[in-house]
Amino acid sequence: VSQHLSNSNFLALGETGLDRVAAHDFETQKILFLKHIELSEQYNKPLIIHCVRAYPDIISIRKETKAKQPWIIHGFRANVQTAEQLLRHEIYISLGDVLFKDEEKSKQLLVMIPPGRLFLETDVAERNIEEVYEKAASIIGIDIEVLSSDIFNNFEKIFGKI
Repeated sequence: VSQHLSNSNFLALGETGLDRVAAHDFETQKILFLKHIELSEQYNKPLIIHCVRAYPDIISIRKETKAKQPWIIHGFRANVQTAEQLLRHEIYISLGDVLFKDEEKSKQLLVMIPPGRLFLETDVAERNIEEVYEKAASIIGIDIEVLSSDIFNNFEKIFGKI
C-alpha cells in the first residue's frame, strides 16, 4: 500500500466512507474509514468519501481526528442544511446525478456551495461530464467557462497542477 500512496501519480485515497444502508457492519466500516483517514494524513492525499445517511458521523469523525487533508463528499444528494454543516467543517462537495433528478434542490445547493468548494462528477450516471457541467451552469445561470474554471482551480488546489 505505501508504495502506491507515495507515488505522485496517486492523487487521492478513496472511495471510502460510511453507509448506513449497506449490508456491511457499520462499526467495521468506521474502523476501516479511520484507517483510511490515517493513511490520507500520513501520505498527504485527499480523501474521496462515500456517505449514505451518515453525515453526522462523518462530521464527528472529522472533528475527532482533526484531519488536515481535504475531504470530498462525492455524489452528494442530501439537503442544504447538511451541505452547510459539511462546508463548516471544510469538506468539499461533489454533485452529479442529483442535478438531473431534483432541479430545485440542485439550484439551492449550487447557489449555497461556494465556487471554491464545489466539484462536479458523473460517477455511475449515464451522462458525460460535459452534460453535467452544462446542466449545473444552466441551473444557476452562469457561463460554463466560469464554472469550469472554478472547478479546475479547485482540482489544482487539492490535487496539484497537472
